[in-house]
Amino acid sequence: MKKKLVITVMLLNILALVYSQSTLSGTYRYSANADITFTGNTFTGSWNATSPISGTYTVSGSRLTLNITGGPKSPNTWVWTIVDAYTLRDHDGDSWGSISVRPQSNPAPSIDQVQSTKSTEVLVEQAKAYYDQGLTYLFRDSDYDLAVTAFTEAIKLNPNYASSYNWKGFSYLMRGLVNNNKDDYDLAIADLNQVIRLDPNYADGFHNRGWAYKEKGDYDLAIADLNQAIRLSPNDTSNYFVRAEAYGCKGDYDLAIADYNQIIRLVPNYSSAYRDRGYAYMQKGNFTQARADVNKALQIDPDSDYAQTLSAELRQKGY
Repeated sequence: MKKKLVITVMLLNILALVYSQSTLSGTYRYSANADITFTGNTFTGSWNATSPISGTYTVSGSRLTLNITGGPKSPNTWVWTIVDAYTLRDHDGDSWGSISVRPQSNPAPSIDQVQSTKSTEVLVEQAKAYYDQGLTYLFRDSDYDLAVTAFTEAIKLNPNYASSYNWKGFSYLMRGLVNNNKDDYDLAIADLNQVIRLDPNYADGFHNRGWAYKEKGDYDLAIADLNQAIRLSPNDTSNYFVRAEAYGCKGDYDLAIADYNQIIRLVPNYSSAYRDRGYAYMQKGNFTQARADVNKALQIDPDSDYAQTLSAELRQKGY
């Protein structure tokens, strides 16, 4: 299956954010020229430098749904997952990542400076500064080496903070994907083991470890972890995507299709789900259904290069 390598989401310049049962507040930058500001149950912002957007949103448990007007694909729906009070995951289209709700203010001090104080509270606070710095390196800069270094420093100061291990492991995973280095997947798994040890209900830890196992070719271990992630976060479509890819790698296309069906039930206009389900149908030899799914994917997102490629392959087969 096609690897999803686009990690573009990063929160910068936060004014404030309050996570409650139903509302958010604050300004998010989810790409170089695109911001969203939440106020009450509405938001305003920009799709890019020239396309304003606005709309309403709802929060249901960990599921954040944004109903968007404006921009080049209006109307549109984005579905994000609230991981914890500090982290959101954006998994619309082919990109997913994390955005921290805590601003990075002053540069993180050196370890020697921090260890000169005996205050546990200060140690935890400075660990959070390294943590925020790591998120910036990871999602804004895509500098995975610096991200690993920052999260490592955060862990030295606060070894019980599961999220630091999670994003350090995720940084190794991204570095492995970019450099095609399987050794990084083992490093990722080692950190993600610590996440699950510290918090057995940390869905993202299972998700990311499952993804790392999939990239290593350990598909059964990947599926087992994704099963746990889905149990803990059943509305996070990225869990079904990674599990579907693992099933596809094993040749279990019926199970992959079942996961894509679930994604479409959760997000009916999800172009990537139709596209990848179309690919699975192609592998089964069901070219008629594959054509219907690829056409739907292109109807939703005419600019999808991968869907266009699949469409061309189907034409060559007479469909």
